[in-house]
Amino acid sequence: MLTKENIDEKLQKYEIPPHMHGGIKRYLFDNIPPGSFLKAVFDNDLKRAFATADPTNKACMENYARLLIWEMPA
Repeated sequence: MLTKENIDEKLQKYEIPPHMHGGIKRYLFDNIPPGSFLKAVFDNDLKRAFATADPTNKACMENYARLLIWEMPA
């Protein structure tokens, strides 16, 4: 489970691109809606996630899936 204490370590472990860390943290801890790509990832909308991903995030899609499965709250 992601916590404020371990989130940086976990995002690095799953090789989530650094430019996405802020959006993930704001969504999880401050309830600030993410951008279109992260919203699609969190909504489990694979088609929309690929459609809105930048090239770096497209290459990391499996990493996001692992993060969601093993670390994110349901």
